[in-house]
Amino acid sequence: MTVYIVHWKNMVDTGFLEKFINIGRALGYALGKQNAHTAVREVFAALDVDDKMHYIETVGHMRVCGYAEHGRTVRWFGWLKPYISREERELCFFTDAPEGRTYISRDQWWKWKGDYEKKMKDSDEAEERAREKFRLSDVWTPPANAPGPIGPVILEASL
Repeated sequence: MTVYIVHWKNMVDTGFLEKFINIGRALGYALGKQNAHTAVREVFAALDVDDKMHYIETVGHMRVCGYAEHGRTVRWFGWLKPYISREERELCFFTDAPEGRTYISRDQWWKWKGDYEKKMKDSDEAEERAREKFRLSDVWTPPANAPGPIGPVILEASL
């Protein structure tokens, strides 16, 4: 099973990359502190609204930017939370994609995702048409030579 994923740097808009790395570094250091919750809140409080929204939107796209197909089953992968690497002191992200993953471009990802969603929509529509066809053929009609109704059935209740 080959895992295809977009590198996290390629998911960030080029004009926002430097700012994104600085925010990610600040969050990475904050998450490493003893009182991480308060530190993260302080990092977000220091940002202006546009940068905060852009960062949150980008991280949302990063959560699911990879896949692996195995027959009809698709498993999703992405980049999770930031951390600072000990060796290079560089921003990194935890991922659920295994080692040996294949990196693809963001355009390849969006094209694959669009094709996949179209395939799922077509599959759902075909399934719905089959269900409707089954529903219509499942209606029971009496044969032409069947006798008419016998008459009302009277139920007696014994007291």
